[in-house]
Amino acid sequence: MNRLTRFQTILFATALVIFLFLWALVASHNPTLDGLDRAVRHFLNARRNPAMNAFFTTITRAFNFWPTVTWSVLIVGLCWLRGRRHFCYQYLVTMVVGTGLNKLIKHLVLRPRPGYDRLMHYGGYSFPSGHSSGVVLVLGSLIVLTWESHLSHRAKWAWTILLTAGCLLIGFSRVYVGAHYASDVLAGWCLGVLVVLGNTALFTGRDRLTAE
Repeated sequence: MNRLTRFQTILFATALVIFLFLWALVASHNPTLDGLDRAVRHFLNARRNPAMNAFFTTITRAFNFWPTVTWSVLIVGLCWLRGRRHFCYQYLVTMVVGTGLNKLIKHLVLRPRPGYDRLMHYGGYSFPSGHSSGVVLVLGSLIVLTWESHLSHRAKWAWTILLTAGCLLIGFSRVYVGAHYASDVLAGWCLGVLVVLGNTALFTGRDRLTAE
């Protein structure tokens, strides 16, 4: 097992524990978690200003449904033209599975969205955050592709940091605009990580069996 595989295993296990822990707390209406979520929202609401409002409402729209579809079409199209068809299949399965799981869990948990101080209004349930899981599905898949590429080690880390920052920024924007609680965002990130890494392991294992 190489270092990257060990890291992926640790990251997968950590994301799974955090996700299940948050699910249990949200499902049981844990007062401590509810209090922390409210405190984070109040902290951010007190620091809103017109410039930041415009910035974060624009940022969060970047991963609404149709923009995400557009990103996906561009990614698959470019990778297909460059002969990375294996990644295209892996990416499409990742998006379908991740989106389906997010919607299923939302309807199992049935957590209402924040009901006040919202800059933007979205329908549906709150846990887990669809934007937060979606951005990890897209950008996390690109991180996987980056580490499978022939880029230099320094370039791989530079792209990883940049793409991870994008995931964090989108998640933060969801709390800032009032569409989600912080725990929804953290759970969304974890769900995205689980699907990306799980699907990567599945496709990698399939390729090894085929090669043998």
